[in-house]
Formats: sequence, C-alpha cells, structure tokens
Amino acid sequence: MSYTFNKAPKDRDLLKKIRSSIVKDIRRNGLTMEDFAHEIGLSEGTLENKLKPASPYDLTLTEFIHIMDITAAYSPLEYIAKRYGYTLCKPETNPQKSDDPVIAVTLQAFSLEEVQGSLAKTIKEAIADGVLDEAEKSQINDIAHQLRKLAAELQESLK
Repeated sequence: MSYTFNKAPKDRDLLKKIRSSIVKDIRRNGLTMEDFAHEIGLSEGTLENKLKPASPYDLTLTEFIHIMDITAAYSPLEYIAKRYGYTLCKPETNPQKSDDPVIAVTLQAFSLEEVQGSLAKTIKEAIADGVLDEAEKSQINDIAHQLRKLAAELQESLK
C-alpha cells in the first residue's frame, strides 16, 4: 500500500518565501546557493529539490528553522501563521507604531505584564531581609507608577 497518495501537496507560496529569504541572504553576504546549502548541512542539489513544489523531497522542520536562523527572515513563519488565522508580533515592538489595533493592544498588554513582573520581583527582593527601607519603597513606588500609567494607556486604547 502506497502512502504517497495521501501526502499533502507542497505549499508553493511558502516555498517562494523560503527561497526569497535564502536569495536575499546570499546576495547580502556574497555567497552562492552551494555555500548556503552547505551551511544548513545539505548539498545544493538537495536544497534545490526540497524547494521545488513538484519534488517529492520535503524541507524538514529543523532545516526550516535553521534557514530562518541564518537568514533572520521570518516572512515564511508569518505566512504560516496567517494561513491559520494568526498574526505574529514581537513584544519589543512599539505598540504606538502599529497600524493593527489588535497588535497594538496585545503589545501594550505584554508591556504591562513585563512591568508587573518587575514589580513583583522588586517587592520580593525588598522584603527578603525583613526590612523595607526608603530606597526600596521609592523603587517600588516608581514601578507601581509606571504600571498604573501603562494600565491607563491600555484602557484608553480599548475605548
């Protein structure tokens, strides 16, 4: 019994994005496709076959991740996320500069959570010795103020 009949076809658009990220990296670094293929542990012919929609050879997940690590191009990952109805975003992105309100609110929530964690850590460290001195109180107050400010900004974004 042949299981290849049930095999899903390769996603041509994803392969184009992967190839594009490789080509940009090759041009940026003055490499050849052979150099790049060797960098991820493949021969040039094998890499080319894995990037062809009609070829029976698939790019492995490990190879896919290695390619993104080398190229620092995440458009293939963004493509996969969008295919399944998700949007990728980096928490360190400034939410004020995002055109997408969902991303902006999400990033604001990440910032709020980060400061909240910082507050908890600071309080834990401050009370570890059983004494809360003026410097520790001031530091906790400053972080709490920052937390309230971020919470207010988030509330405003949700209006």
